[in-house]
Amino acid sequence: MLSINHLWKGFNIGTEHELSVFKDFSFTVEKGTTVAILGPNGCGKSTMFNLISGSLDADAGELWLDDINLSKTKEKDRSRYIGKVSQDPSRGVAPTLTIEENLAFSLKKGKSLKMKKLLNKNEQREYFKEILKTLDLGLENQLQTEVRFLSGGQRQALSLLMATIVAPKLLLLDEHTAALDPKTSKLIMNMTKDLIEEKDMTTLMISHNLSDAVRFSDRIVMLNGGKVVLDIDSDSITEEELYSLYNKQIEDDIEFTV
Repeated sequence: MLSINHLWKGFNIGTEHELSVFKDFSFTVEKGTTVAILGPNGCGKSTMFNLISGSLDADAGELWLDDINLSKTKEKDRSRYIGKVSQDPSRGVAPTLTIEENLAFSLKKGKSLKMKKLLNKNEQREYFKEILKTLDLGLENQLQTEVRFLSGGQRQALSLLMATIVAPKLLLLDEHTAALDPKTSKLIMNMTKDLIEEKDMTTLMISHNLSDAVRFSDRIVMLNGGKVVLDIDSDSITEEELYSLYNKQIEDDIEFTV
């Protein structure tokens, strides 16, 4: 379970540009559930992800993942427990390395190992071919291809596979289909759903696609002003109802009770 307890985070504290994003913010996610995180720009979605992954430090409060105190864990070490896929298809991969090299590093994330030691097992290469074949993108025949030569969709599929190759305790999806065309976005979302179900991962998914939020999550949480303004089971609301609530929240900045 992910537990965020009494979290505080601000920027430019003590200056005229001071901005408080979270004030005494608490939030929990049950193990094995997928939660869609919605909200307008600036509501705190990405800041929350950065605090969880460790790329930002909280001013106060604690973050726990099962029995691990993330607040006292370095970002590099958190990567052993947390997988993340970003909006930019190039951010989750090393473009100048081959597909095989990227996958080899993802198997050992959070550890310092030399490339030679990573690539000396034929059975490992066969495993890579096997899991790449599940993507149905022909990548199993391109192990020695540098990732920079792949399409955006292929890179995002590889990034997703790398983030989950060793099933993380928590998967963070930061608008991971936003930069893709509709056809590729659908492919990646279905792939995401299959991987989450197969590995039984706890997942947070930032999305501006309300249809995906309803279809691919167990729970929908909307943030605004660093606060939870909507928290509801996904199967208890239609896409049309969610659109109405989302637009009303942006226009009126009111808190819902549903």
